[in-house]
Amino acid sequence: MAYLECVNVDGIFYAACRGRNGFALASGCSRAWCFYRFFLSLRYGVGGLTKRDRITLIAAGATLLIWFFTKNPVIAVYLTIIIDALGAWLTVAKAYEHPESETMITWALSGIGGFFAIFAIQTLNFELLSYPLYIFVINFAVVVAMILGKRKKLLTS
Repeated sequence: MAYLECVNVDGIFYAACRGRNGFALASGCSRAWCFYRFFLSLRYGVGGLTKRDRITLIAAGATLLIWFFTKNPVIAVYLTIIIDALGAWLTVAKAYEHPESETMITWALSGIGGFFAIFAIQTLNFELLSYPLYIFVINFAVVVAMILGKRKKLLTS
């Protein structure tokens, strides 16, 4: 899953080109962390590519091609969300199936960060709200998946 997050760098370039250097710096640090996690996952991760992983990777590659050919910054934001969501759904599934493999506080804090980022936006429009709103929702989707996965394991054991 970490490999999909690593390709999600177009939002950084979009933000930098639009003069949003603080956002670009935060996103750049986040992507650097993803690369670090990617290399750690090669050594310590679950391993292997499932059919679900391969389909998701192909879909993420296709969205990158769309962005490359359109060169539209608004489309780049939406494709960034799509690419991230493609990887995130793998994490949501894994968090449900193996809730012990994730750290709940990390996902919760990231979701809280997305929540507060929504209120940091000065001009209310969907383009600007979409990414922080997505971050809020997807991070708490992982938290909910972990809670449901733990509950399922308790009920079946």
